[in-house]
Amino acid sequence: MLTHNIKQLPDLSQEMEEILQKFEFESKTALELYEFADNIKAHPVNEFNKKWTKESIKSAYELFFECEELVLGDYSESDLLHSVWGFLYKLFQQKSIKAKLGERVSKAVSSARNAGRTMEAIERRPRKAMGAKLDILFKAGIHELGSCEVGKHDVEETSNKYINDGFLKLPKTLRDMLAAQVRSSSSKINELVTVGYLMMGLNMELVVMDVPKGKHVTRVTRTEKFPFPSTMESFGADFLSLLELTWKGQEMMKKNLATLNQRKRRAAVLVTGDEESVFLSPSFSL
Repeated sequence: MLTHNIKQLPDLSQEMEEILQKFEFESKTALELYEFADNIKAHPVNEFNKKWTKESIKSAYELFFECEELVLGDYSESDLLHSVWGFLYKLFQQKSIKAKLGERVSKAVSSARNAGRTMEAIERRPRKAMGAKLDILFKAGIHELGSCEVGKHDVEETSNKYINDGFLKLPKTLRDMLAAQVRSSSSKINELVTVGYLMMGLNMELVVMDVPKGKHVTRVTRTEKFPFPSTMESFGADFLSLLELTWKGQEMMKKNLATLNQRKRRAAVLVTGDEESVFLSPSFSL
């Protein structure tokens, strides 16, 4: 089950490969590299990936203008999201998939939490529960395609913060989003995915949820952790890998959105309850 029908990360496009190669430098100061990036011309629409890469690198270099080593210090989670990880949501400024910021509530998670609400009869109907608040919600039209969680500190994999966000909150959210997608396109259940970005301190990893086989069991796969450069010496190797990881996560969402939009027309029938349906149950609640 771990490797069956595994969803591979997409390859870099030739365009992105050539763009990233422009910035593979060694032994230059942050200001010199900033000026090099600033002089690269990129059309804001026709060369969006090039513009995004250029602006992301410039913003990252600015963090090293006055110091040789990046120290988080009293950075809040909001500071990290906008100052360090801002390049992630800025990739989603094109028309199709949007990054919704500001502790957004997932409709899929809210729907899952309220699945048991019915007409009042013997017992009083419980109040409607809200969905999980997400640092970033990735959405295209009615489809929720992924989410992002940001933590303030670098943490061990056994710490409460990493376990709660990385192994409970984020996977549960991705499963509920996937369940909503399956209801929309049940025939594609084994092709659909949801994508999550998990950033803890200065580390990022990509989390992918899918149904590898059958109709009920979901699988979580992860990349290794990729560090944000803490010094200029490691900038070229570390930051370009983060841009690559971010771009590949978006490409997975784009492919998934295309799968959702290619679903077949459903026949118009009355629901009697005897039909065989594909239903992915939502996550458990704690």
